[in-house]
Amino acid sequence: MGERTVALDLLDEDTGLNIELDGVAYHSSRQDRERDLRRDAALTALGYTVVRYTGARLMREPDAVRSEVARMLATRARHRRP
Repeated sequence: MGERTVALDLLDEDTGLNIELDGVAYHSSRQDRERDLRRDAALTALGYTVVRYTGARLMREPDAVRSEVARMLATRARHRRP
């Protein structure tokens, strides 16, 4: 993202999968959404895949979220170039 340093919630460096956890405090307004979309586009341009989960979903469905992330990691690992 240019010369900026950004903090990612959870990055798997081997596959480039970036998991972001979106809580209401920082991801609820129209401006927050625009910021997130711009950030996702910049990260995608650098080769990362950004996946966002809400805090509410993580609390309601932790097993489903864990399973989805595991499948994403497995799929990306299979398609990774040596």
